[in-house]
Amino acid sequence: TEEDLPMIQKMTEGGLKEEFLEMSKLLFKDYQEAHEIANMMWDGMKADNPYIDMIKGYADTLSDILADKEWWDQMHETVMCMYDAIADGDHELAKMYRINFPREEAESFYEKLHLAMHKVVSSSYFGDAVKTIAEAAFEEVLSIDVDSCFMEAEVVLLKLRDRIAEIPLEEEIFLFQTMCRKTLDMMMIGKAPELERLVDSVVGILMDFSFWKEWDIFIAAAPQRSYEIARITTIENGMVSEDCLDHRNPFTCCAMVGA
Repeated sequence: TEEDLPMIQKMTEGGLKEEFLEMSKLLFKDYQEAHEIANMMWDGMKADNPYIDMIKGYADTLSDILADKEWWDQMHETVMCMYDAIADGDHELAKMYRINFPREEAESFYEKLHLAMHKVVSSSYFGDAVKTIAEAAFEEVLSIDVDSCFMEAEVVLLKLRDRIAEIPLEEEIFLFQTMCRKTLDMMMIGKAPELERLVDSVVGILMDFSFWKEWDIFIAAAPQRSYEIARITTIENGMVSEDCLDHRNPFTCCAMVGA
């Protein structure tokens, strides 16, 4: 019946624009407050710079942790446990791991990697290098002109607001509602057989168990498919060492050669 059809909302021309502009005023007011707070915080950080000592302390702590051989041994065990948890499963990703990343090769690679990383971070120069990099990064952050960033962002937001306000929202909504009403009306009286067949076809597909079974297979095979695409792409673009071209897993081969 006609009562079952969606109602066309009656709107005053320009009403949505006025509501949008009022809402934007509140948003820009909050933006200005955030701008002022950010400026105050940035000026305080530049004046007192209270984080330098904290950064140095974190750098020393990080150096001590990474220089501990036991920590790297624990990391190695954790990585291998994660490998076993994935590879022991009964799904496509587990099969891909077992075929392309055999446990012996993975364990050998990770062990070499951990030994190399420990050798680097246990150097007496590593702690000083970390502190120097952290201090330089912090100074670079402080050099950012926050006021300019906020002002440029505000200009962009104002232009975006003006563009949205130019859209005749009431007209667009009216056309959409009218289209929906006419479409449903035609379906109810049997004047849209093509649309009815489309809806029946979509519903039939979604209710068919074989569709979801094929979709499940498609999703499960996505990791392997992505890997094959990446493998072929790297080989075709000469990104793989010649010694690894015929290897069943060029990525693992390159990693092992590099290690």
